[in-house]
Amino acid sequence: MDSTAGSQAPYEADQIARELLHTDRLIAVLRPKVFRSGNSKAQEHFQDSIEREREAREAYDQRLYARSARLTREARSLAREAAVMVGPPEDDPVYVARAIEHASDALALADDVLRGAEEQSISRRYAKLEKDLEGARQLYKAGEIRRAHEQAVAIRDGVLDLLRDCDDLPVSSDTASKALKDAERALEQAAKELGAKPNGPAQRWQREALGQLSKARSSFARKEYRDTVIHSRLVERNLDQAVAAQRSEAKPVVRNDA
Repeated sequence: MDSTAGSQAPYEADQIARELLHTDRLIAVLRPKVFRSGNSKAQEHFQDSIEREREAREAYDQRLYARSARLTREARSLAREAAVMVGPPEDDPVYVARAIEHASDALALADDVLRGAEEQSISRRYAKLEKDLEGARQLYKAGEIRRAHEQAVAIRDGVLDLLRDCDDLPVSSDTASKALKDAERALEQAAKELGAKPNGPAQRWQREALGQLSKARSSFARKEYRDTVIHSRLVERNLDQAVAAQRSEAKPVVRNDA
């Protein structure tokens, strides 16, 4: 039973009324961007925010001021989380964590390919990328989300350059198959991010990714396994561009004063 009714509530009615108004304004500002994004997870978060704010107003009407204050603050938090999901990828902790894991997967594929490499320069480049991956993880843990994202992207591109420079090394069918499956999973994940109606630039990058996936599958069918790996990695790069383009519309200014 809620024990915060009436005069027992430690909150003044006018103070809570201001908090409710602040939440209403935040929801109104963020609503167009969230629902324009096509990101279903963000939209679910935002719907939860709207529902929480409705409950907060009901509590206010019943003079349950402490409950109303708690609910409206939860509503603001959910709304902001939804905004992060449709903001720049480098500001989204979930997206950046996934980018770091993709970089790790790319390094694992490179390790499979480079086991037969004899050139010291290749080994040194791979070792540096491994060190950079650990650095990206440490940056993420420290809350340096943008820097972690930048490093993860650099690792991904570094792996691609390394694979291109090792055209004399054999690539196994198992390694190529794994790269292809990773690309297909990345495409499924990006589809959830982009929604049913991605904007024009996002559609173009998505088409590029599909084209690279088609090339990867064709290369695999021809047993050209090195090309399969390279085209599969390019799928992920193009999908990252698609998500960034989808999220690139002007962001509303979100106050963080409550």
